[in-house]
Amino acid sequence: MKQSKKRADAVKSISCLRKEIDVINISLVSLFLKRFVIAKEILEIKKQFNLPIYDRKREKQMYLRSTRKLRKKEKTIARSFLKSVFVLTLKKQKRKLLMK
Repeated sequence: MKQSKKRADAVKSISCLRKEIDVINISLVSLFLKRFVIAKEILEIKKQFNLPIYDRKREKQMYLRSTRKLRKKEKTIARSFLKSVFVLTLKKQKRKLLMK
């Protein structure tokens, strides 16, 4: 097989894989936004009953539940991802509290 044919096949493979990533990204964003809506509802309840916004015990439970069946390397990546989600959610909640 000529080099140009191999290169064309590689470019085609990359294009197909990127389309899969695009679909995953759309799903991630949709789920992320849905999570924000739910977190907002939780914030309203916490405000109503003067509960703390941040719950370290709950965060730890979410890490454990979400990564329980993963291998060590996967857990590290998943925890990093989840930490980003948690930080963004907490920042948004705090901003919402300050606005009122």
